[in-house]
Amino acid sequence: MNLIIDLSKVSLYRTQLMGIAAILIVLCHASLYGVQMCSVVSTILNIGNIGVDVFLFLSGMGCYYSLNKLKSGGILSWYKRRFLRIFIPYALSQIPFWGFYIINGNFNFFDSLYEFSTLSFWTRHTGMWYIALLIPLYILTPLLYIMFERTKHRLLLGFMLILVVLILCSINIKADNAFYNNIIDNLQWAFRRTASFILGIAISPAIKKGIKINGMGVIACSVITLLVLKYCGLSHNWCLFPIIIVLSIVFLDNLSIENLLNHFLCMIGMISLESYLYNGYVRYMFMDSSIYTCNSPVFLGHYLDYILIFILGTILAYITNRFSNKILHLLKS
Repeated sequence: MNLIIDLSKVSLYRTQLMGIAAILIVLCHASLYGVQMCSVVSTILNIGNIGVDVFLFLSGMGCYYSLNKLKSGGILSWYKRRFLRIFIPYALSQIPFWGFYIINGNFNFFDSLYEFSTLSFWTRHTGMWYIALLIPLYILTPLLYIMFERTKHRLLLGFMLILVVLILCSINIKADNAFYNNIIDNLQWAFRRTASFILGIAISPAIKKGIKINGMGVIACSVITLLVLKYCGLSHNWCLFPIIIVLSIVFLDNLSIENLLNHFLCMIGMISLESYLYNGYVRYMFMDSSIYTCNSPVFLGHYLDYILIFILGTILAYITNRFSNKILHLLKS
């Protein structure tokens, strides 16, 4: 069966793909939030964790595109724009989060500042790990870009880099100090997710040129790679993200631009970073609220609170995104 995919569709549908990835992550969090369901449904929803790999792939592609058209300001200007794009919404999201705990009288400024710095993830595995990972990834991106631009065998280099990273992340490294052990464990835990980011940079020229590939071949290669990596004891679940992208493109190709679902996916994709932040922050606030701790029967099975967290998180994400864009616009002018 031939399923021809135009790779330029990855760029064309980038916002919708971000929306699909965000929804997959929300579904994946259902079991984390204690939503009662059978084991089969829980296993299926947990596959939504691949949404993070879709995010990282699209982020790698976005970094390539921005570096490829870099003209004025140089690398320092690129760093500034990239970090402002994540830190402005990240900082704004602290307002309702910190505000809630200040009102509750349960606010530790220095601990909250430590969490905000993302250092808490590397030392104790708390806070927004995705933001923590993006910082070193963005720092390394120009170097990765130069490496890929200087080789004719981009995919080969990409797979070699991925293999090195996965092997380093699988080695049992132990230090004498528990503090350093935590840092090593968290570095390995986070960087094993970077395979899709590396591929995003490696494949971007093919996406830009609109090269056509066989979708069924991509699916077959993804499954084979997953099985090989699993056999070798290396991180492998990320291999499913190309399948998600291929199936999503086929779906979006058959979805009208005016379709409400398309508009919804675009909206969620537009606020995907903020949605990720608030999906965690609103949950923390909800769990520490008097409403949640009163053991009301309305929260039986955690279906209602799961829905409320998504709705409230989406509203706050949309508001934060609007303010973030205004601040970014003011900084550019």
